[in-house]
Amino acid sequence: MGEVRGTYRKDIDCPDAEERRLVQIKEMKRKLRELYKNSDYKSIKNLYEDLIDFDQSLYFSENSLSQTLNTEPGSKYETTFNLYAAITLCRYFRKDISSLFVSPEAGKNTLEDADPLQAVGKYIVLDDPQYFGDFYGYMYSRYMKRKTIIPFKLSINKSGDRVEAILEYRDPRKPLILSGVPKLITRSKNIYIIFSNPEGEFFEFFFHYKQYRIDKMWYRRGIVIADESSTDSPEVANFVLFDKEISDEKFRYIPGLLMISGPRFCVSESKIMELRQDSNVAKFLDDFAYLFEHDKSPMYVFDEDTIMSIIKNEEPERKHFLISQLLLIREQAEISHNITYPMDTEYPEYAHKFLVVDSSSHSNDSDNMIKP
Repeated sequence: MGEVRGTYRKDIDCPDAEERRLVQIKEMKRKLRELYKNSDYKSIKNLYEDLIDFDQSLYFSENSLSQTLNTEPGSKYETTFNLYAAITLCRYFRKDISSLFVSPEAGKNTLEDADPLQAVGKYIVLDDPQYFGDFYGYMYSRYMKRKTIIPFKLSINKSGDRVEAILEYRDPRKPLILSGVPKLITRSKNIYIIFSNPEGEFFEFFFHYKQYRIDKMWYRRGIVIADESSTDSPEVANFVLFDKEISDEKFRYIPGLLMISGPRFCVSESKIMELRQDSNVAKFLDDFAYLFEHDKSPMYVFDEDTIMSIIKNEEPERKHFLISQLLLIREQAEISHNITYPMDTEYPEYAHKFLVVDSSSHSNDSDNMIKP
């Protein structure tokens, strides 16, 4: 049986092969050079020392690193490229290696952050101009003992090939400025941004993406995860985002948007009677009484913290028995076992045509808001 030989194309069959290689190498070197320039390293020597000590280093010489980062036109090292140095750089700075080797014609001009979602191609950096600009939002304070609403400013802008989001958290007790890269999860059409600062503080935003043809984004309600300031526990809360600041006059409606609840929620009879002192609320309750009067019933209020403080010194068997009964009761509470955020239908128009209109007016209805 005769030997079967493989066939392959030679450079002579591809006149532009060498040019393709040079273009590819120059583009990879440019990305790595930008990565180095945007880092905190003042010299290649200092960078090399850390790369060699890096637990995922593939090892190479300092000269190889220096030559790989040399992009000077006309230099004899303009097309010198060390694969081990390149891979180690991407791993060290947590960049996705595939974005280094992507074809220059694809237009991917920057190294993207490494992310598990990227491995299956489910997300991209948000690059929709309808989401660029300044937006104004509100969330409850990270200090859980303070039921105070904190305003913030979210800016999403593109500079060259880089898209960056800046969050200004405007708490006068501890104002923060954090940055992150907005990502779009293409499968589920959601945007997420992980904001952080050098001190390790963070906010993680998650909200819906909708493609606009004419308008820009004007309203979103989403989830924020942050580090609660007085404990080591993360905190989950709602936030609302607008394209304009809300006036003092209309701020009174913001707390209702920030409450975590599904479409069904309970309010005690005593609070309803208190709300009835507002004639507008009273009329609303009367107009829609036929919807909830038949479902009206007294409520038991269980304070878990108080109960736990009472039973904490019980014998283990007794304590565990009591906690078990509490959980059986808690299962029947008028709260959702999970929280989902379907695309809002009426609130976007309400925000656009009512809340942000005449936002320059002022009143004294915002006693529980910290002003920017």
